[in-house]
Order: sequence, then C-alpha cells, then structure tokens
Amino acid sequence: MEETQPNPALPAPIARFLEEAARRGLSDTKAAAALGMSATTVSRVRRGIYEGDLAAVADKAALALRLWQERGDGRRAFVATSIAAKVFTACDFALSRQTPVILTGESQIGKTTALEEYARRSDAPVRLVRMPAAANLPLFLEELAEALGVAAKPGERRRRILRALNDRTLLIVDEIHELVHTTGRDHTKRICEVIRELYDRTRCGLVLCGTELAETDLIHGPDAGALAQIARRAIAVRLGRRLPLQDALKVAGHYGLPAPTDAARDALRPLFLNHVALISAMAAEAASKRGVSPDWELWLATKRALLGE
Repeated sequence: MEETQPNPALPAPIARFLEEAARRGLSDTKAAAALGMSATTVSRVRRGIYEGDLAAVADKAALALRLWQERGDGRRAFVATSIAAKVFTACDFALSRQTPVILTGESQIGKTTALEEYARRSDAPVRLVRMPAAANLPLFLEELAEALGVAAKPGERRRRILRALNDRTLLIVDEIHELVHTTGRDHTKRICEVIRELYDRTRCGLVLCGTELAETDLIHGPDAGALAQIARRAIAVRLGRRLPLQDALKVAGHYGLPAPTDAARDALRPLFLNHVALISAMAAEAASKRGVSPDWELWLATKRALLGE
C-alpha cells in the first residue's frame, strides 16, 4: 500500500479496510483485488478524489473486512440470530438462578455456535464439554476434566472436577443426545447421575444441550429416568426443528445479500445454518471477485453448484 494516509473524511468501513490492508502489507493491487476494483480506483478513494459511488465502495470494504476476519480466526463469523438470543437467555438464567436448563432443537440450527460464542463473551467462567460418541463414564470424566483444565490421574479425577466447579461457574454439556444411540443404557444412567451429583454438590449453573432425542428418549422414552431427577428441576427450552427463515435471512444479510426474492425465500426455508452461511459466504466472495455486490441470482447459482439442486 502507498504510504499516503487514508483521507479522514472517508466512510468508516473504507478507512478500516485501508488500515487493515496496510497492516497486512498488501499492495494496492492486492487490496484492490479484495474489493473487486482496480488499483487506480483504490488510490483515488484513499486520496479523496474518487468521483464514483463511495457508498458502494464502503459496502465492498465492509464485506472484505468480514471475510478477512472469518478466514483469520479459522471459523465462520457469529451472527446474532433468534436462536442465539434464546441460547444466551437460557445460559444467563442457568447461571444467575442456579437452575438447570435443558436446551433441545434440531441439529445445524446454531445451538453449538451460540453456546461457543456465549462462552467466549461471558465474564463468568463457562466450561463447555461435548458428550463423546460411544461414551462411558471414564471417557466422559476425561473430557470434562480437560474442559475444566484439571490434570489428574483417573482415580483422582472426579474429586478434582468437583473442586473445579462452584456456584459462579456455568457448566454446559453439549451433544447430550449422544447418550441415546451410541452409549449403553448403564453408561447413560451413570453419566447422568454424575452430572446430577456435580450440580447438587457445587450448585454450578448447568445447561444440557442436544437434539430432541435428549427429551424424547432420556426423559420420556426408552431411557426414561436417566435425566429424570435433573429434568424435574430444569427449565426446558425448545428451539424447534428448523432454522427460522428470519435467521437464515439475517445470516445472508451478514454477507451483503439484499432483501430476498420469493425464489430466495423458498430456497432458504429447508436449509440449515451451515449451508446458509457457506453458500452466502461463497456467493459474496464470487461477487467480490467480479467487482459486483452479492445478489440472489448469484446466491441461487452458488447453491445449485454446491448442493446440486
């Protein structure tokens, strides 16, 4: 990038883009490629002599910054969907009221993404552990000890786990439904009893999260009783079987997609969060390379290429 400082009158997204491009040591040509523009145009924008649509440049700069951010930390950006809001509220409630919460909902609607973001943002200690597939009690305790940062031999692990939890800590056990299909009934009951004991003895906040199998099988179905004691004290939060259309639109909007067409709405309805985010990101990247803004025609073409539909 040129040594010339960005014009202070530039819109904030453009100023941030130019600063980040300079920090990364990008040439004008590479910075321009990220915007889908020419190096000459970028130079004119920086010097405040660009006579084109500056608002459109700002939109491209904001999109480029989002893409850089996502690629930089190796994960997709978090979008504050309605599902995420319900998850955040449930976690706050579990911690402040010391009341267990059982979160259930279809896979790929954003439960785990929201839990991870809550843990990242929280000022209180949040310990997130995933229920392993084909778990037995020793394996679960090993995973839990790692999540709590507890190093101990198997014989001492349970005692140290208890010492690592308290009433200011939120314990989240994700993928609790793994106990239904991949674990024997005896192991299921033992693991659930240990979770209950940890809650009873430490009064930590407790959130159990999984698909609807966690409720239909572990509470009311074939393995009824495994979670019964916890369920009697818990608040059940049901997130539904589909990603709400408003959430899908919000994710698409995050990547610069405009108000949806009827065809776009129809295409979005059956999709889950991971597909919406991936298609939207790919469409936005393709649009950036072409030097245009993302639109639904490009999004639908990307969907057909990716999913074969």
